[in-house]
Amino acid sequence: MPAKLELPASSANCRVVLTEEAIAYLQQQGGSLGQEVALGIPSQYAQGYPLANGEVVVLENGLRAASPALIFSTVGAFEACRRADRFPLPPAYLTWLEAHAEEVRRFLTNPAVYAGPLRAVLQVDAPFSTLAACEAAFERVRLYLRKKSLPWETREPLVYAFGLAVAQFCVAQWGLSCKFRKMYATYNSYYEPLLRQPDGQRGELCSVFGPVIMLTRPNHKPGFQAFMWWVTGIPPVKQTGSMSASK
Repeated sequence: MPAKLELPASSANCRVVLTEEAIAYLQQQGGSLGQEVALGIPSQYAQGYPLANGEVVVLENGLRAASPALIFSTVGAFEACRRADRFPLPPAYLTWLEAHAEEVRRFLTNPAVYAGPLRAVLQVDAPFSTLAACEAAFERVRLYLRKKSLPWETREPLVYAFGLAVAQFCVAQWGLSCKFRKMYATYNSYYEPLLRQPDGQRGELCSVFGPVIMLTRPNHKPGFQAFMWWVTGIPPVKQTGSMSASK
């Protein structure tokens, strides 16, 4: 991790430094981690410390020395980011879901967000129009995600891209409904789609990304039908019946 990070010119009101540097600056300016006045942010995983010179130092609660911290030039600049629920971290410090938060919310009408990574890495075409196509993609994705020689940052886009592609198939072909759960990394929000069976059928909201992440673990080796059961709440016996037929 670099000793100091630089933001784009458009973020002139905020600079990013390492937490250890931000703590030193806070103390140099007469501030303290124990000061009574602190400013929260929506994630609640970090907080701002206003300084006498008008600046605001934002530190994550864990105070990990090598993690990014923010120094805003004014309280107004800090408040603008807090109201927007978006803090200007450099791209290298954003997860895939944070960086594509708005695209994920539009994935049902904007397939490029998941089709691009699947095609570029695995030559898998999406959206899926049949259950057979979805299953074939599952096999290729599972083999790829189990490559421990690849760092998580390399596999991460395929985890979420495949999850979105499966969710799109279930909505389009099986009539499931989709809702979003807003979640947070240290500073910024992201969204996870949740699926529910059609009205009139039993079933809770099911996580889309969780089952795909489980494919990366050597102690979880589900077949395709079991995987789809985790994603949709639809047991295999119903998958192979009328619900498995494409519209």
